Formats: sequence, C-alpha cells, structure tokens
Amino acid sequence: NRDHANNFSTRGWNYALRKLINKNLYSESDELEELEENNSTDSEESQERKEIYDEVMQEEEEERQRKEEEEERQRKQEEEERQRKEEEEKEVRKIEERERRKRRREIL
Repeated sequence: NRDHANNFSTRGWNYALRKLINKNLYSESDELEELEENNSTDSEESQERKEIYDEVMQEEEEERQRKEEEEERQRKQEEEERQRKEEEEKEVRKIEERERRKRRREIL
C-alpha cells in the first residue's frame, strides 16, 4: 500500500514538475535533479511534493474557471445582442406594417 501511495505521489510530482517546466519555472537540469530525488520516501519531501502538486492543480482549476466564466459572459453578451437585434427588427416590421396600413387607407 505504501508503494502505491509513493507511486501516486511520484506520478503527481512528475506531473507537477512537467507543468512547472512548461511554465518555464524550472530548467531541465532542475527537472533531472528532482526526478532523481523523487524515489525518496521521506514524508517531508512527500508533503512538499503534495503541496506543489496541489498548487499547480489549483492554478489550473482557477484558470479553467476563469475561461469558463469568460466564455459564459461572452455567450450572455452574444445572446443579449441577438435579442436586441430581434427586438429592433420587430419594431421595424411594426413600423413598416403601420405605414402600409396608412397608405392603404389613403388609397381607399
């Protein structure tokens, strides 16, 4: 069971490191050094790894939420614009219909 927990921790750590490297927060030499050390079972290091992993995951979740909120805001804006245009078109049709009726009355 400890091996499974350590393996999970190692996978999580490796994932977190890849994310940090992608964000240019770690150099490749740092990555190699960290990967060599990641077999350690020291609980303090495991806690550090977990904290870094959690931070990276939290940042990703916050970024995902920001994107979702922006997309939702944009959808609402587009829907409001569509509704506004529909209302304008309805108003124009009403005015045109009134004008046609008025002309018909004048003709008759």
